[in-house]
Amino acid sequence: MFKKITTVLAASSLLALGATASAQLVDYQGQPPSPNQVAPQSAGGFGATTMWAYIQADGSHDPGYGGGGSGLANSGKLNPGQYEVIFKRGVHNNCVFIGTLSAQASNADHGFIDVVRRSGNTKGLFVETKDGAGAETDMPFAVLVSCAR
Repeated sequence: MFKKITTVLAASSLLALGATASAQLVDYQGQPPSPNQVAPQSAGGFGATTMWAYIQADGSHDPGYGGGGSGLANSGKLNPGQYEVIFKRGVHNNCVFIGTLSAQASNADHGFIDVVRRSGNTKGLFVETKDGAGAETDMPFAVLVSCAR
C-alpha cells in the first residue's frame, strides 16, 4: 500500500513540474475495473488546480526549479526550521497538500516535514522542517497543493 501511495505522489509531483505520464486504472488485483466500478465523469470533467513551490533553506523560492513554483506568491523563513508559503489563491478549502524534504539537503533522509494551514492567511501554508532528532532545522523542501475547482 505504501509503495502505491508513494508512486502516486511521485507521479503527481512530476506532473506538477510539467512532466507527462500515462497510467491505466486498475483494481486491487491489477485488472482493469468494470464500467460500474468507475465513477462517471461529469459534463465539466474532473478538475483540479495544482500549485507547487520549491523553497530553499533560507526561505526563498528556488528559481532554478521551474521558477520556484506554480501559483506561488511569496515565501519566507519565520524562525529556524519554520517557514510560510503563500500562494496566489486560497489553499484552506477543498485542497490537499503535501511536503517533502529536498534531496539536496544533506540530512534529508533523516529529517521530518510538517505542513499545515497558515493561521490567519487562507492562501498560506506553515511548514516546519526537523532533523532526525526532532529539532527544528533549516532545510530546503517542496510543497504540492491540489484544489478542487
